Amino acid sequence: MIKTKEIAVVEPQTGFLALHGDSDFNEAMAANLATGESLSVSDLIRIKTPAGGGRTWQYVNSDGAEVECKAIEGLMVYYASLGQLWGSEEPTKGQRPVLTSYDLKTATRTNDSLGDIDAEQLEAFRIGDRLYDWEGMGKEGSPFGWGSGKGGYGRRIKESRTLAILQPGEAWPVLLSVGGGSISTISPFVKRLKVAHYRVIVSLTLQKAASKSGIDYSQIVPENVGTITREEGLVIKSLYTDPLTRIATQFDATQDAS
Repeated sequence: MIKTKEIAVVEPQTGFLALHGDSDFNEAMAANLATGESLSVSDLIRIKTPAGGGRTWQYVNSDGAEVECKAIEGLMVYYASLGQLWGSEEPTKGQRPVLTSYDLKTATRTNDSLGDIDAEQLEAFRIGDRLYDWEGMGKEGSPFGWGSGKGGYGRRIKESRTLAILQPGEAWPVLLSVGGGSISTISPFVKRLKVAHYRVIVSLTLQKAASKSGIDYSQIVPENVGTITREEGLVIKSLYTDPLTRIATQFDATQDAS
């Protein structure tokens, strides 16, 4: 379920530091990145979706303080798809996926170890040097498509979405990996936005849901709570969206396979 409400255009005094040309933030951006240094995924805080249907976000913020909150709110400065095929139904932390796709059309081989994947079945989808037909792998009848997941549910190939949310008063956005259980709420929400996603202030709450196999999980519920102007959006795009897009291959989320 996607919440809806009347949307307001938000003025610069919302607390997004990058939108204040005379703020200390702009001076810090210029001074604190060493010459030749650029933004890296390791610079950003990752927030995990709680397990078991939990409805509270928990993370450590940029000041080192532990945060518990019902909603994560801020500008959606980055949104992208990610596809992964793992060598195990239960990948361990630090394990690399066998295939990775950033466009959900083709995939690149990212691990030479196949795990329990049948080599001949995978080879049937190879379309080039370390390149595979991701779309074909997800279709009905494919050994990696619907019904091929653990216990006969879902697909062996996994898809997720990567979100970066710039919270008011923060210099850098936080990262969230949206698993399969929340794609059904996040993907249509983004598609229906009437402005570019980096102009939208979102509120992400959690609701308890159950998978087809009866397992409870926490589903992300997005809400559009406001927008910034097109001019402000261009500032945000230049400072955050474009740099994050350039390092998209770092968003591999090796332990976020669910």
